[in-house]
Amino acid sequence: MLAFKGHFDGKVVVPDEPVSISTGTQYVFRVEDHPVSPAHPITLAELASSEFAGAWADRVEITDSVAFVNDLRRQLERGEL
Repeated sequence: MLAFKGHFDGKVVVPDEPVSISTGTQYVFRVEDHPVSPAHPITLAELASSEFAGAWADRVEITDSVAFVNDLRRQLERGEL
């Protein structure tokens, strides 16, 4: 089974991300409303007390955390992660 988010442009359903399905193959689609809710902004205190604070503290290979995160973002944008 494949699930993906998309939107209806008035004529066709348009996926919001690349979808790997075969052309010429007949599919059955089930449509569910998926309301978009605004993200809950996290406070600095919540972030500091979360499991994410210090997550990379013991990672000796990460010498530049900003460069490391930027590289992760680039990989994610290219679909490598």
